[in-house]
Amino acid sequence: MSQTEILNIIITGTGGQGVFTLSNLIRKLAVNSGLKCEGATFKGGAQRMGSTHTELRILKDPESEAHFSSQIPMGAVDVLIGMEPWEALRFANRCNSNTQSIINSHEEKLYVERYRKTATINPIESLENVFINPIIKNYSQCSKEQRGDTKNTNYIMLREAIQKGYLPFTVEELEAINI
Repeated sequence: MSQTEILNIIITGTGGQGVFTLSNLIRKLAVNSGLKCEGATFKGGAQRMGSTHTELRILKDPESEAHFSSQIPMGAVDVLIGMEPWEALRFANRCNSNTQSIINSHEEKLYVERYRKTATINPIESLENVFINPIIKNYSQCSKEQRGDTKNTNYIMLREAIQKGYLPFTVEELEAINI
């Protein structure tokens, strides 16, 4: 089976940002569309602010009986959804020149930054240099403006990924899911 038959998605962020909720929404969309979806979730830190990510692989042909691993090969990520820019940078080496990326520009404070200020690179500038035409917005602020809090950030990012055609679903299918 060629890699073009599979849509490879990485969703990354920190604990409490909705990475798992977002991956579950994509899984529901795939199942509702009759597509086979395999995935694995990795909890780097079991607490809020710990690094988390999900790897999802969607078989594009609903008629296929193929079996495939949930692990995405290096350089084969088709879509990267970064709930946090530093976490998106962490997975840049798994992507390729065709990877579509949607990244929340809102930075979560790193553990060290809570206690002392250190000189660091600008993650947004680095992401703009790594990806071709990345979509980088403050989705957290968009969520605050729309709902009064950041709990809807992941949904807004998923909606944009669908609207841009990065995922094989429609906005109507997303809205039909009862969340």
